[in-house]
Amino acid sequence: MTHLIVDIFHISSLEADGELLVEPCKGERLLRKICDAVKMEVIGDFHSHQFEENPAKGWQGNGYTTVGLLSTSHISIHTFPEHDGCQFDLFSCEDFSYSKVIEILRETFGKTADYKIHLIDRDIV
Repeated sequence: MTHLIVDIFHISSLEADGELLVEPCKGERLLRKICDAVKMEVIGDFHSHQFEENPAKGWQGNGYTTVGLLSTSHISIHTFPEHDGCQFDLFSCEDFSYSKVIEILRETFGKTADYKIHLIDRDIV
């Protein structure tokens, strides 16, 4: 079982679609593209929640979380437009091409963004 977590920082609007960090439908398209590329079956629809600015909680942007249930586990993206960043997560009990996923993320968010990649081999409990 593989768990891929990618933290992406310093996303430049010159290289990436600026709406990607604030428009859940664009995040859904990205997750669908990744699932198609690594041949993962999405169960049902993606679900998104758009956050509103809330200074009392320190939330300054209108980021969102989008989650998809897969036949092998889950995929998600959490965006932080106020920090020009996002966090991506893909967990699967079947092998997948994590290098293909990272390639798609780099094509989407640009080569100048900073990527912190965590690849975790998980054991069955």
